[in-house]
Amino acid sequence: MRVLRRPRLLAVLAVAAGLCAAHARAGVNTWTGLGNTASVVAADPHDPYVVYAVFYPGDLVRSADGGRTWTHLATFDVIYSVLVHPAAPNTLYVGAYVMQGNGYGNLFKSSDGGATWTRTPASIYYDAFNVLVGSPTDPDLVYAGAAGRLYRTDDGGATWRQTGDLTGAISSLVVNPHEPSNLYAATDGDGGYYYPFGAFAESTNTGGNWTYNAGLGSVLNHVSVAMDAANPSTLFVGLAASAIGAERGVRRSDDGGATWARAEQGLPEGAQVETIAVDPVNASTVYAGTRQGIYRSRDSGETWLPFSQMLGHVAFSSIVPSFDGRSLLAVTDRGAFGFDVAEGPIDVAATGNGASGVLSWSADRLSVQTLDGSGGWSATPFEGPVAAWQAVAAASSGDGKTRVLWQAGDGRSAVEVVGPGGRESAAVFEASGWMPIDISVAADGSTRLLARNAEGAMFVGSADLAAHFGTPYGPTGDWSAVALADAPDGRSWVLWRSPDGRSAISVHGGGGLMEASFKWDASADGAVADVAVGADGKARILVADAAGHARIWTVAADGSRSAGDSLELAGLSPRRIAAASDGGFRILWADRNGRGSVSILTAGGAMESSHDVPALP
Repeated sequence: MRVLRRPRLLAVLAVAAGLCAAHARAGVNTWTGLGNTASVVAADPHDPYVVYAVFYPGDLVRSADGGRTWTHLATFDVIYSVLVHPAAPNTLYVGAYVMQGNGYGNLFKSSDGGATWTRTPASIYYDAFNVLVGSPTDPDLVYAGAAGRLYRTDDGGATWRQTGDLTGAISSLVVNPHEPSNLYAATDGDGGYYYPFGAFAESTNTGGNWTYNAGLGSVLNHVSVAMDAANPSTLFVGLAASAIGAERGVRRSDDGGATWARAEQGLPEGAQVETIAVDPVNASTVYAGTRQGIYRSRDSGETWLPFSQMLGHVAFSSIVPSFDGRSLLAVTDRGAFGFDVAEGPIDVAATGNGASGVLSWSADRLSVQTLDGSGGWSATPFEGPVAAWQAVAAASSGDGKTRVLWQAGDGRSAVEVVGPGGRESAAVFEASGWMPIDISVAADGSTRLLARNAEGAMFVGSADLAAHFGTPYGPTGDWSAVALADAPDGRSWVLWRSPDGRSAISVHGGGGLMEASFKWDASADGAVADVAVGADGKARILVADAAGHARIWTVAADGSRSAGDSLELAGLSPRRIAAASDGGFRILWADRNGRGSVSILTAGGAMESSHDVPALP
């Protein structure tokens, strides 16, 4: 992993100790900011909701909800790498630089999930351990990489020894899960005297000896490597260049690195591929982080399509998939971002006459499933598959139709109107540098959009045949605008979230102008997930706790807030809320595997009934 060293953008985040984070999922099929001071992330290989991060320069934090909210674990002077050991639950290592005392890069270990830490004997004078990798089968085996040196412990960190002799700063290291003695390392050149070139090398004896591979080209600068864990002979290398004539793009090997072929069809010409990652579940899916955004291949690198232009023109440190492949983390020079890969129900809208429309997504296909007032289900014909577009959110004005917000990886967006028979109309538009992330429908039938950019700024605009900008706000520290709803009086309410558990509402009038805002401290109720505005003009905020319970906060026009009773559906977590014209509400519940259910709530927030969403064929 290449570590991006950058100046502090804000004071280090004041994380609320002991805050219980929820399995609240918002921002499905779109990128959500997780904190603009996050410089390192690590996904827990045992729990897909658990994520560790470093808030610059040295605050180690843990999230139990995929990065929505964080709890503080420890503080070091500077942290460059984090390892959650794949073969040892609750065992963590960090590569930290200690300014006071010995002035060395050190390795610290925790055996209790980060509650307590012990300094191990490993240290490097005025250098840092940038890469930490644990054996997938041996809980005592860990590799630590620094500038041209690889260290190994075989006894859980009690002793360390330098192994082999690599040239350049180690940028990434992978271990063959079927043959743990086989390693592949990528190194960076510094463009100077010590490490003029990067390299790719292989070891067959746990790093004791290394063979350099000349098949990637004569001049390499930054190199990253990823492996197909199910078929370790398949390797991918991402190449970025700072020197004229150095190699760029993606190379693929099907024989363990003996031979290489270009795998770049669809990537921008001369793409600087700064990081590369393989989906742990579906190995034919590969992600590449470039200065033009993230690209995705669904055929093992044969062809590529844009996956996210929202993260264009940023420098990538890493792309980290969860072990179940259902979410992604990206670390950039503008902070960390999270993406939930949708499967099943995404959003709910009250479509009128007691009916509810559920936006459902499966295998790049979309359908709107309708729950009528008597509890029966119907569905529109499937649209797709459409590999270049993602369905993001849905809304309705109660006219029996659903407005669907789409994002394309190349930066375009679209609003589609779906009736009982399927698509009725669609408008495609582009707002350079901005990405709509949520949609609402005003009382007059006009469509509103909540748009955000990579820096965290936002605006509330409109979309008819084209997108119309509203007044931009931000960026405002680590705050992220996450959801949008329209009120009967024509105003728009925007829900905000901070990584320390705080939440806020802003109210926007004509032209997206902010007229009022209200802020609340972190609550034991959980993390905010979505917002709706009822027929009474009051906002309802959907909140979820760590156990998947839901609670609805009612917010009046003066910002006063009251909390309703706890709600739950076994095995599911609350995802979205929608207001109905009769004064009631709908809650969509879902899990990571595509199951979902819709709850019908009264105006007072009592649950009247729940209906499982039929599985898509």
